[in-house]
Amino acid sequence: SSLTDENIQALAKRVNPEIIEKIDSAVKYIRMEKSLNWLRGKIDEDVDEAVFQKWFDENTWIFGKNYVDRVPKRTIGLQSRADLIYISVDGFADLVELKKSVLARPILLADSSHNSFYPSQELSRALAQAMRYLQVIEDHRLQLVQLIKIPVLRPTITIIIGRSNNWDELMKKQLRILNSTLLNIKVLTYDHLLAMGDNILELYAPENDDDEIPF
Repeated sequence: SSLTDENIQALAKRVNPEIIEKIDSAVKYIRMEKSLNWLRGKIDEDVDEAVFQKWFDENTWIFGKNYVDRVPKRTIGLQSRADLIYISVDGFADLVELKKSVLARPILLADSSHNSFYPSQELSRALAQAMRYLQVIEDHRLQLVQLIKIPVLRPTITIIIGRSNNWDELMKKQLRILNSTLLNIKVLTYDHLLAMGDNILELYAPENDDDEIPF
């Protein structure tokens, strides 16, 4: 039989609490590692962003302590639906928009004549959509609060799009500059998410302990 949460609770009555804590952390680590490896493999494929929807529905932990829960309803206006609505640690609703991981071009393109970068068509379209969502939310804020039963006040929209695994330092700096100029909008790549997930996994990584568990 698998080591479920119920089994862990049953063991807790018979085993040293420190041992149970280690087992619980190990189980969480295995679950998160498996989920993250699925995402790691899937972002290399040219799949629709809807494929990622279910994964993010089940893996709020990828955003660390920024969000504590997910809102099942996704309607934010009469004709607008967000990909994901999360509850932030301060109790307000934020949005996450999922775009494709595999794109024909990088999300930042070089402008050699001005020694700078500019957003690709895909990123520009995503930014325009996010800006429209912010306006829709502002126009329908009271109705939205009634709909999802969560306070809505100047939400942050995180756009997840494209890859950055082969970026140099200049491109990394350019995205940081772009994000600093955006109001209530943040752009992340799927590689940023993988890095975030790896950092969280380190927190749950089992300790190297030579002592045997006394069952």
